[in-house]
Amino acid sequence: MSIGLINLAGTNPSITIQALPFRAGAHAGMDGPFMLMSFPTGRDLVCIESMRTLLHLNEPEAVEVYRTTSDMLKGDALSQKASVPLLTTIAKDLA
Repeated sequence: MSIGLINLAGTNPSITIQALPFRAGAHAGMDGPFMLMSFPTGRDLVCIESMRTLLHLNEPEAVEVYRTTSDMLKGDALSQKASVPLLTTIAKDLA
């Protein structure tokens, strides 16, 4: 995590950074990364990207599964107030 991104999160209220520490164990995101995107016009979209494929889902039922997963991950993760110091420490340790 870049210190610049951490600083940006501290100065831009539209950016929230939450860390899910290893000690949390198994979690709702174990199937892999995804991006849940919402647009003011049109359907919401889920993007799943891996080394060999890119998948876009926009069916409401599929998007809702990922929205629920996102909500569960946010609930299990540290708050931004707790995440930023943790990520700052990790970034300094890796520098």
